[in-house]
Amino acid sequence: MTVPVLSVRNLQVEFATRRSMLRAIDGISFDIAKGEVLGVVGESGAGKSVTGLAVIGLIDPPGRITGGEIYLSGMRIDNLPPEELRRIRGKRIASMPTRMNSPAACASAS
Repeated sequence: MTVPVLSVRNLQVEFATRRSMLRAIDGISFDIAKGEVLGVVGESGAGKSVTGLAVIGLIDPPGRITGGEIYLSGMRIDNLPPEELRRIRGKRIASMPTRMNSPAACASAS
């Protein structure tokens, strides 16, 4: 079996609030094979951006990954020291920002 380019297993992301921990991502898993494209859609606040930021290691405090594993071409990256993750970010893994949270705006070429 071919190793996925990106594999996310049971990812959990939490944010500390004044009163408790808010679980923003609760156990998402997916694989992306070579040549595949993954489109993520959902309501505002559903966790699309948080998932993408977690995958590339850009969750800012008070947020943090509290569970799961992220693999890039078979290499686990969610537990890398920050300097090692910086070396691969932008070269081997990156995020494409959306123009707006509007389907019509995303479909427009202008």
